[in-house]
Amino acid sequence: MNRLLTIASLLSIFSAFGESLENPSKEEELHKCYSKLICEMDKIEEFYDITTLAAPETSQRYVSFISQLVNIKDPVNTLEFWILYKETFCEWPEERRKKSFNDWCALVGEHMLEVCTDPASEICLKAEAAANKFDAVFAKYKAMGACTDMSGVPEGMVPGGMGQMASPFG
Repeated sequence: MNRLLTIASLLSIFSAFGESLENPSKEEELHKCYSKLICEMDKIEEFYDITTLAAPETSQRYVSFISQLVNIKDPVNTLEFWILYKETFCEWPEERRKKSFNDWCALVGEHMLEVCTDPASEICLKAEAAANKFDAVFAKYKAMGACTDMSGVPEGMVPGGMGQMASPFG
């Protein structure tokens, strides 16, 4: 039962990102954190590692989705692909990054709906492991304060926990 609830909540989260209507502030903060991790902190390898947890056909679908959004030909789930994606993604203006990220999340959510019709299937369990790792990466950087927007606030002037990214994963 717990696995089914986890999958259902992850699916609704991924789907909500594509719609941008449910909770725009969480979506915005997640996107900003992702952009910071990828473009400023060069954590692209962590996101590549996440895709390797998924079944091979699922990880290939994830990079195919990216390829559709950034026009990278012949996508293969390799670190080199992810580095090329990072270079393209980080060159874009913020609004284009946001749209690409949200569109990718929506595509992943739709794919999870397809593969998790049987929540006990191997492909669903691996997709769930990848989603859990995605959550863990954001939680780690949230806890470290890396995803807190402190622009314009003097150092030491923010009470604990204020201004930090609210995790959409609960």
